[in-house]
Amino acid sequence: MRSALVAINLVFIPFAVSAQTIEQPSPKVGDECHYDVLDNLNAKEKIAERHAVVSVVDADHVTITWTQEILISRDTEDLEAGTWVYDRSMNVVQRNSRKFDPAYPARFYPLSPGAEKKNVTSKSRRLTNDGDVTTTLDGKVGTWEKLTVPAGTFDILKISWNGNYVARTDVGRTWNGSVESEVVLSPATWCQVSGRFSNTRARGGNFDDRSQVLTKFKN
Repeated sequence: MRSALVAINLVFIPFAVSAQTIEQPSPKVGDECHYDVLDNLNAKEKIAERHAVVSVVDADHVTITWTQEILISRDTEDLEAGTWVYDRSMNVVQRNSRKFDPAYPARFYPLSPGAEKKNVTSKSRRLTNDGDVTTTLDGKVGTWEKLTVPAGTFDILKISWNGNYVARTDVGRTWNGSVESEVVLSPATWCQVSGRFSNTRARGGNFDDRSQVLTKFKN
């Protein structure tokens, strides 16, 4: 029987300490992940709620339908709802009509403390469809920790990604900047438990800095 949607705050999700890795997940059609999106540049103000539902699973891809409610319209133009396609490691290969080649790096498996990925590159069209963005990242996994979010308390591993992007418009304008993200994962659910994304332009100053936290899930 499928588990009921987890909605009780501060539920403790047990985890066998003997396990040393997080294995590649197997999402199922109908699974759900719910998130609050927080603006780290404004005292972690809640700016949106997002809801993911798995709609299709095949041998190579997982398709998820994202819906959202924007609570604060400031700087939220890049929060995309719609249909996202992921590889089986849950890295995005397509957001609506935009394709990422290779997939945009977020996860790699099996996940273990100290594991690394170097010089991972992904290219896509800009959200405004007037040029391309190439992102290159290095990722490293931290140590086992416990993390409490609205959906519960989890044993987690965090992947920290750091790198840069180069953006080019179709009319020849070019700029670049830095990119940092955190992807927090647990053996208890394939949903990302929490995450953070920030980027800056080359001239300095935060351009975006947001977090998302899991509020409930059904796996």
